[in-house]
Amino acid sequence: MGFKKMALMVGLLAFPAVSFSAEFTQADLCRAMVSATMGRDVSIIHVDRQSGGITHLSYNRPSDNSHWAMRCRLDGNRIIWATDTGRWRTHKLDEVITYEVSGDRLTITQDWGDGSASVDEFTKAQF
Repeated sequence: MGFKKMALMVGLLAFPAVSFSAEFTQADLCRAMVSATMGRDVSIIHVDRQSGGITHLSYNRPSDNSHWAMRCRLDGNRIIWATDTGRWRTHKLDEVITYEVSGDRLTITQDWGDGSASVDEFTKAQF
C-alpha cells in the first residue's frame, strides 16, 4: 500500500466526523438544531463558547426577551442537547435528532419514536 493511500486511510479513521459536515461547523449544526427544536429563527441563536466538544448556545426570546441557554454535542450524525443546567436528551423516550448534509443544504430531523417526525432544512447562507 502506498504512502498516500495509507495517509488517506489514517485520516479517514482519525477524523470521521469531517465527512458528515464538510460545509457546516458544529456551531452551525447546533444553531440549526436549536432553531428546529425551539421554533426560533436561526439568526437569533448565538454561540457563547465551545469547549471539550460541547457547544454552548443561547438566545433571547423575542416575545418577552427571556434568555434561554443550552448545550449541544455531536455523536456521529446525531445531535444531542441539554439545557444549560439540565440533563442530556439521551433517554430512550427522548426524541432523536439527526442531521444530514447534502452540498450547501442541512436537514435536521426530529424523530419522536412513535412514528412521528419533523424535518427542517437550512442552507449554508443562513449561517
